[in-house]
Amino acid sequence: MERGRKAPERTRCRITLTVPHSLLNTAERLAQELGITRNAALVQLAEEGAAAHERHTQIAALASEHVVTAVGIFDGMYGTGYLERLRCDEQA
Repeated sequence: MERGRKAPERTRCRITLTVPHSLLNTAERLAQELGITRNAALVQLAEEGAAAHERHTQIAALASEHVVTAVGIFDGMYGTGYLERLRCDEQA
């Protein structure tokens, strides 16, 4: 494989990884597409995956807050435990 350009300089540490073939294939395609090294492509994929994970975590936390808010609204309108009683009625 032709040596591509390197990723921008980062503060980094060196590690050794065993990479699944499916990820390595993806990294090789990305490297060719962008004209970067396979390792730089792996780092880019890892950064994109980490960012997606952070977004997922933030969305889950926000959804949880919305559920708590909704339960509070229903409790205020229909009395404490309304949603739980409704759920029990549906299961019966």
